[in-house]
Amino acid sequence: MISMDGNNWEQLSADYDLDFNWNIQFYAEETATNVSANFGGNPTHIEEGQSVHFLDASIGATAWEWEFEGGSPATSTQQSPWVTYETPGTYDVKLIAKNGNDSDTEFRADYITVNAASGGEEIEVEVIADPGTSICESGNVLLTASATGGTGNYNYTWTWNLDASVVHGSQLSVSNLIQNAEVYLKVTSGTQEYNTSISLSVIDSPPASIVGKGSPETLLICPHADLEYQWYQNNSPISGATEQFYYPGENQTLSGTYYVETKNANACSSYSENHTIGTKSLSLSYEKYMRIFPNPSSGDFTIELSSLSDLEDIEELELSIYNLAGQEIWKAQLEHHFLSQVNPPLKWQKGLYLIKLKARGTIFETQKVIIY
Repeated sequence: MISMDGNNWEQLSADYDLDFNWNIQFYAEETATNVSANFGGNPTHIEEGQSVHFLDASIGATAWEWEFEGGSPATSTQQSPWVTYETPGTYDVKLIAKNGNDSDTEFRADYITVNAASGGEEIEVEVIADPGTSICESGNVLLTASATGGTGNYNYTWTWNLDASVVHGSQLSVSNLIQNAEVYLKVTSGTQEYNTSISLSVIDSPPASIVGKGSPETLLICPHADLEYQWYQNNSPISGATEQFYYPGENQTLSGTYYVETKNANACSSYSENHTIGTKSLSLSYEKYMRIFPNPSSGDFTIELSSLSDLEDIEELELSIYNLAGQEIWKAQLEHHFLSQVNPPLKWQKGLYLIKLKARGTIFETQKVIIY
């Protein structure tokens, strides 16, 4: 029998002249597909409780149907899913890649090997904070975790109490921190898990400002004591200008823009606002702070102090008297209320003496007195 359409069949002997030679060929029609299923797993050998990332490598697929023997989840329609295996053994994996009515299947027997957890020593984790866990305001810190024990393979997960950020890896970099924070670290190795927390505290920056003294200004003071100081002129550090005040002395070029950097005991620093002085080549006026009378003197004399309000923020202000040999023969500390007149209680020898008003090695004024 023969059929031309697959439905109607005829007997050759009854309906056709058998004197002819028939050449009958049969063809199997093959349906073409544009989809090719393929995948990889990373890793394929794990310990119980660990996960495998299955990566789709199919060609032409727009949908995926996975089957994971022994895995969780057991099935997935994601393109590249993560699967966790809790029980030791070897497991098959199957992927059906689809595109419309087209599909292709990739099956791999015993593709995943899951071993019992080796356990090992208990996990120990050390966290190092650079430069430390106490951070200057708007400062930075790098946290580095180092684990030992377990299986030797470690997964680090960082979180903190300020937001929902999650960071993976052995290091966490924190920048521009302006408030205290609690950082949490979880380390896993095989079936072991280690948790710890690190407290980061923010140290307030020191105050920094400038007060100009004198008219015209000849003295710059930072009104915040017990700090470290560095003065700048026109954005350049002034050599040796590391006191609470900056006094350039006579015949100095004062014009320019000044600011001071302050630093506290925790090495946190701040910068003051700019302070501009427009006077050039200013010589301090004679007898600005001291007037001596009588001068010359036959013995006793008086040192009259004035304009000392300019120096009220300076600590350790003192008067000293020197002979011509450079020996300091008298000294008096000046308190903040400042006496208007001072009478040095000495029996003077004839000669020339130098009287200096100074603080911390800086001389604000020098006067001469002659005893005859």
